[in-house]
Amino acid sequence: LLNNIQFGYSINKKLSVNIGLDYSFMNNLDLQVVSFDPATQISRITYANTGKSSSAGINLNLSYPVTSSYNIRLNGNTMYLWLEGQDNGQIVNNDLLMYGLTLSNVLRLPQGWALNADFGINSRNPTGLQGYTNSFLSTTFNFNKDIIKDKFSIGGGIKNPFTKYRSNVNRTFGPLFSQMYKSRDYFRTFNVSLNYNFGSLKDRINKNKVGINNNDVAN
Repeated sequence: LLNNIQFGYSINKKLSVNIGLDYSFMNNLDLQVVSFDPATQISRITYANTGKSSSAGINLNLSYPVTSSYNIRLNGNTMYLWLEGQDNGQIVNNDLLMYGLTLSNVLRLPQGWALNADFGINSRNPTGLQGYTNSFLSTTFNFNKDIIKDKFSIGGGIKNPFTKYRSNVNRTFGPLFSQMYKSRDYFRTFNVSLNYNFGSLKDRINKNKVGINNNDVAN
């Protein structure tokens, strides 16, 4: 059962601001537990309702029209996680500061052009009671061009043009061991899209008149 408390505050003017505060806690978490046997050098993975956690965080969303054609947005969140459980009867803590931040830039140009650039950062994240991943940066660039206004457009983009591969690092630890697993994933992607609007849906609402016509003639 998750117990959650939230507070929010918003300002909707030229500078749009949304701020949220959050606190949550949970008991009897079903967590992945890694046990290490020094004699055999073998790690064993099980799942147990051994954990409890609490977290406190803040969310922030900002939007500001710098000019009539250029808009900037900032979305971010920060949370501190307290995670506790047991491994072979010993207390294990996996406390992490987690955060994510995305800066978005939207530029609208004449003749139906729109350009977008996003820059993001993501912190390490827990993988269970005894593990966490590494942080990473990301970039995205997109464009859109109206060929026929409100009818036909073309778009495309590239994600992570400066980073072809991403190095993933997963760390696992316990009272008697510490492990690290590394891998590389293809991180760069491309996309192209064609969009055509075949028409608009027109809803017609017919109002029916309901009445009573009494043609009875009383004698």
